[in-house]
Amino acid sequence: MKSNAFCSWSGGKDSCFALHRASLNPEIEVKYLVNMVNKEGKIGHGLDPRVFEIQARALDLDIKQKEVTWDTYEKGFKETVGKLDVGHGVFGDIELEGHREWVENVCSTLRIDPILPLWGEEPEELFKEFIEKHESVIIKIDSEKIERGWLGESLSEDFFEYLVENDLHPMGENGEYHTFVINGPLFKRSLKIDENKVEDVEDRSDFILHFGVEEV
Repeated sequence: MKSNAFCSWSGGKDSCFALHRASLNPEIEVKYLVNMVNKEGKIGHGLDPRVFEIQARALDLDIKQKEVTWDTYEKGFKETVGKLDVGHGVFGDIELEGHREWVENVCSTLRIDPILPLWGEEPEELFKEFIEKHESVIIKIDSEKIERGWLGESLSEDFFEYLVENDLHPMGENGEYHTFVINGPLFKRSLKIDENKVEDVEDRSDFILHFGVEEV
Protein backbone atom coordinates (compact mmCIF):
# COMPACT_ATOMS: atom_id res chain seq x y z
CA MET A 1 0.00 0.00 0.00
CA LYS A 2 1.28 3.45 -0.89
CA SER A 3 2.06 5.94 1.86
CA ASN A 4 0.30 9.31 1.68
CA ALA A 5 2.62 12.30 1.33
CA PHE A 6 2.60 16.07 1.09
CA CYS A 7 4.87 18.37 -0.91
CA SER A 8 6.24 21.54 0.66
CA TRP A 9 5.10 24.04 -1.94
CA SER A 10 6.50 27.38 -3.13
CA GLY A 11 4.95 27.25 -6.60
CA GLY A 12 8.40 27.40 -8.18
CA LYS A 13 10.74 25.11 -10.07
CA ASP A 14 12.32 23.31 -7.10
CA SER A 15 9.12 22.23 -5.37
CA CYS A 16 7.44 21.39 -8.68
CA PHE A 17 10.39 19.32 -9.89
CA ALA A 18 10.52 17.52 -6.53
CA LEU A 19 6.80 16.78 -6.88
CA HIS A 20 7.39 15.41 -10.37
CA ARG A 21 10.20 13.15 -9.17
CA ALA A 22 8.13 12.01 -6.19
CA SER A 23 5.24 11.09 -8.49
CA LEU A 24 7.52 8.44 -10.00
CA ASN A 25 8.10 6.80 -6.61
CA PRO A 26 5.85 3.72 -6.43
CA GLU A 27 5.88 3.72 -2.62
CA ILE A 28 4.22 7.08 -2.04
CA GLU A 29 1.30 9.14 -3.30
CA VAL A 30 1.40 12.90 -2.89
CA LYS A 31 -2.04 14.01 -1.73
CA TYR A 32 -1.40 17.55 -0.55
CA LEU A 33 0.56 20.71 -1.24
CA VAL A 34 1.56 22.60 1.92
CA ASN A 35 2.03 26.30 1.30
CA MET A 36 3.06 28.90 3.88
CA VAL A 37 2.06 32.43 2.84
CA ASN A 38 2.36 35.95 4.18
CA LYS A 39 0.33 38.88 2.88
CA GLU A 40 3.13 41.25 3.85
CA GLY A 41 5.21 39.70 1.09
CA LYS A 42 8.06 38.20 3.10
CA ILE A 43 7.11 34.55 2.55
CA GLY A 44 5.92 32.75 -0.57
CA HIS A 45 7.94 35.21 -2.69
CA GLY A 46 5.41 37.92 -1.86
CA LEU A 47 2.73 36.45 -4.14
CA ASP A 48 -1.04 36.56 -3.80
CA PRO A 49 -2.01 33.26 -2.07
CA ARG A 50 -4.74 32.75 -4.69
CA VAL A 51 -2.19 32.02 -7.43
CA PHE A 52 -1.11 28.93 -5.50
CA GLU A 53 -4.73 27.81 -5.19
CA ILE A 54 -5.16 28.06 -8.97
CA GLN A 55 -1.88 26.20 -9.46
CA ALA A 56 -3.03 23.40 -7.14
CA ARG A 57 -6.33 23.14 -8.99
CA ALA A 58 -4.46 22.76 -12.28
CA LEU A 59 -2.45 19.95 -10.68
CA ASP A 60 -5.64 18.41 -9.25
CA LEU A 61 -4.17 18.41 -5.73
CA ASP A 62 -5.50 19.63 -2.40
CA ILE A 63 -3.56 22.62 -1.08
CA LYS A 64 -3.24 23.49 2.59
CA GLN A 65 -2.25 27.10 3.19
CA LYS A 66 -1.44 28.95 6.37
CA GLU A 67 -0.57 32.60 6.86
CA VAL A 68 2.60 32.96 8.94
CA THR A 69 5.51 35.27 9.70
CA TRP A 70 9.16 34.25 9.77
CA ASP A 71 8.84 33.93 13.54
CA THR A 72 5.81 31.62 13.33
CA TYR A 73 6.81 29.75 10.15
CA GLU A 74 7.96 26.52 11.79
CA LYS A 75 5.04 26.46 14.23
CA GLY A 76 2.54 27.03 11.41
CA PHE A 77 4.18 24.42 9.21
CA LYS A 78 4.06 21.79 11.95
CA GLU A 79 0.44 22.61 12.80
CA THR A 80 -0.60 22.31 9.15
CA VAL A 81 1.23 19.06 8.44
CA GLY A 82 0.22 17.62 11.81
CA LYS A 83 -3.43 17.65 10.72
CA LEU A 84 -2.71 15.55 7.62
CA ASP A 85 -2.77 11.77 7.34
CA VAL A 86 0.71 11.46 5.81
CA GLY A 87 3.81 9.36 6.32
CA HIS A 88 6.17 11.28 4.06
CA GLY A 89 7.02 14.87 3.14
CA VAL A 90 8.55 15.91 -0.19
CA PHE A 91 10.94 18.86 -0.31
CA GLY A 92 12.74 20.60 -3.18
CA ASP A 93 16.04 21.33 -1.46
CA ILE A 94 19.17 20.77 -3.54
CA GLU A 95 22.36 21.54 -1.62
CA LEU A 96 21.94 23.93 1.32
CA GLU A 97 22.80 21.92 4.44
CA GLY A 98 20.96 24.30 6.76
CA HIS A 99 17.72 23.73 4.84
CA ARG A 100 18.15 19.96 4.97
CA GLU A 101 18.78 20.05 8.71
CA TRP A 102 15.57 22.05 9.21
CA VAL A 103 13.59 19.57 7.08
CA GLU A 104 14.96 16.56 8.96
CA ASN A 105 14.36 18.12 12.38
CA VAL A 106 10.79 19.13 11.57
CA CYS A 107 9.94 15.77 10.02
CA SER A 108 11.46 13.96 13.00
CA THR A 109 9.21 15.94 15.33
CA LEU A 110 6.19 15.11 13.16
CA ARG A 111 7.27 11.46 12.89
CA ILE A 112 7.22 11.43 9.12
CA ASP A 113 9.95 10.56 6.64
CA PRO A 114 11.45 13.36 4.50
CA ILE A 115 12.08 12.83 0.79
CA LEU A 116 14.45 15.17 -1.10
CA PRO A 117 14.37 13.98 -4.72
CA LEU A 118 16.75 16.69 -6.00
CA TRP A 119 19.33 16.56 -3.23
CA GLY A 120 22.97 16.44 -4.27
CA GLU A 121 22.38 16.50 -8.02
CA GLU A 122 24.34 18.73 -10.39
CA PRO A 123 22.45 22.05 -10.68
CA GLU A 124 23.32 22.42 -14.37
CA GLU A 125 21.72 19.06 -15.16
CA LEU A 126 18.69 19.82 -12.99
CA PHE A 127 18.09 23.09 -14.83
CA LYS A 128 18.29 21.46 -18.25
CA GLU A 129 16.08 18.53 -17.28
CA PHE A 130 13.54 20.85 -15.70
CA ILE A 131 13.07 23.09 -18.75
CA GLU A 132 12.66 20.02 -20.97
CA LYS A 133 9.51 19.05 -19.09
CA HIS A 134 8.16 22.25 -17.51
CA GLU A 135 7.32 25.82 -18.34
CA SER A 136 7.91 28.47 -15.71
CA VAL A 137 8.21 32.23 -15.42
CA ILE A 138 10.84 34.24 -13.53
CA ILE A 139 8.82 36.15 -10.93
CA LYS A 140 11.49 37.45 -8.54
CA ILE A 141 15.10 38.53 -8.99
CA ASP A 142 17.96 39.96 -6.99
CA SER A 143 18.69 42.99 -9.15
CA GLU A 144 22.29 43.09 -7.93
CA LYS A 145 22.85 39.76 -9.67
CA ILE A 146 20.20 39.46 -12.39
CA GLU A 147 19.29 42.12 -14.95
CA ARG A 148 15.73 43.37 -14.47
CA GLY A 149 14.84 42.58 -18.08
CA TRP A 150 14.70 38.87 -17.23
CA LEU A 151 11.75 39.40 -14.88
CA GLY A 152 8.63 37.89 -16.47
CA GLU A 153 10.64 35.77 -18.93
CA SER A 154 10.47 31.98 -19.12
CA LEU A 155 13.29 29.73 -17.95
CA SER A 156 15.24 28.88 -21.09
CA GLU A 157 18.59 27.92 -22.54
CA ASP A 158 19.28 31.63 -23.08
CA PHE A 159 18.76 32.32 -19.37
CA PHE A 160 20.95 29.34 -18.49
CA GLU A 161 23.76 30.75 -20.62
CA TYR A 162 23.32 34.14 -18.95
CA LEU A 163 23.66 32.55 -15.51
CA VAL A 164 26.77 30.60 -16.49
CA GLU A 165 28.41 33.63 -18.12
CA ASN A 166 27.85 35.65 -14.94
CA ASP A 167 29.01 32.87 -12.60
CA LEU A 168 25.56 32.54 -11.00
CA HIS A 169 24.01 29.39 -9.57
CA PRO A 170 21.91 27.72 -12.30
CA MET A 171 19.10 26.85 -9.88
CA GLY A 172 19.23 30.14 -7.98
CA GLU A 173 20.24 28.52 -4.69
CA ASN A 174 21.72 31.81 -3.46
CA GLY A 175 18.49 33.74 -4.02
CA GLU A 176 19.42 34.99 -7.48
CA TYR A 177 15.93 34.33 -8.86
CA HIS A 178 12.63 32.56 -8.20
CA THR A 179 10.02 31.14 -10.54
CA PHE A 180 6.35 30.23 -10.86
CA VAL A 181 5.50 27.06 -12.80
CA ILE A 182 2.64 27.23 -15.29
CA ASN A 183 2.83 23.86 -17.05
CA GLY A 184 4.41 20.44 -16.81
CA PRO A 185 3.76 16.68 -16.91
CA LEU A 186 1.55 16.70 -13.79
CA PHE A 187 -0.59 19.67 -14.85
CA LYS A 188 -4.11 18.74 -15.96
CA ARG A 189 -4.49 22.25 -17.39
CA SER A 190 -1.83 24.82 -18.23
CA LEU A 191 -1.84 28.31 -16.74
CA LYS A 192 -1.39 31.79 -18.17
CA ILE A 193 -0.03 34.80 -16.31
CA ASP A 194 -1.82 38.11 -16.82
CA GLU A 195 -2.20 41.58 -15.34
CA ASN A 196 1.32 41.76 -13.97
CA LYS A 197 3.24 44.62 -12.43
CA VAL A 198 6.74 44.95 -11.00
CA GLU A 199 7.45 46.16 -7.47
CA ASP A 200 10.69 46.47 -5.58
CA VAL A 201 11.12 45.10 -2.07
CA GLU A 202 11.77 47.80 0.51
CA ASP A 203 15.31 47.73 1.97
CA ARG A 204 16.35 44.93 -0.41
CA SER A 205 17.56 44.64 -3.99
CA ASP A 206 14.74 42.26 -4.97
CA PHE A 207 12.14 42.94 -7.62
CA ILE A 208 8.89 40.94 -7.59
CA LEU A 209 6.43 40.36 -10.41
CA HIS A 210 2.89 40.55 -9.02
CA PHE A 211 0.43 38.83 -11.29
CA GLY A 212 -2.88 37.08 -11.78
CA VAL A 213 -3.22 33.55 -13.14
CA GLU A 214 -5.89 31.89 -15.21
CA GLU A 215 -6.34 28.38 -16.54
CA VAL A 216 -5.99 27.90 -20.28
